[in-house]
Amino acid sequence: MFIYLGCVHAAALLLIMALAWYRPALLLLLVPVALSFCYCRMQTAARMRTGVCRLLWDAEGTWTWWRNDGQYAHGRLLGATVMGRHLVILRLRNERHRWRTTMLCLAGDSLDTASHRRLRARLTLWQPAAADPIQHLRQRIAVLWARLRLRR
Repeated sequence: MFIYLGCVHAAALLLIMALAWYRPALLLLLVPVALSFCYCRMQTAARMRTGVCRLLWDAEGTWTWWRNDGQYAHGRLLGATVMGRHLVILRLRNERHRWRTTMLCLAGDSLDTASHRRLRARLTLWQPAAADPIQHLRQRIAVLWARLRLRR
């Protein structure tokens, strides 16, 4: 997993360096990319104190995860990426925190075969929670109104 994170962040650094040749101000982006690498490395390391060691979901869509330091949290699943039988990436949001998320990467050998298969099946059928119907209608009306104004 660290190889993947390293390659992605190294590619971002190389791209910034190449573009900074023409726009030197882009060098300021090197710091956020480096901090992102450090944060992602801490969030995905299962062996670290803040790493997730146990995960449980229920029928209502609530997820509970336990960390290595003994703390646990309840929340909901924001996003999931299933890459065949090799990798599952989960993005969880704690119900007590509005902006903070927890990323959990599960390699194919991190769980027993049956549990990994059940998780992949659950995530294949999973759909993100629908927003409030009124809010969805307002967004749709705003999009249609913007299109109408552009045609004039």
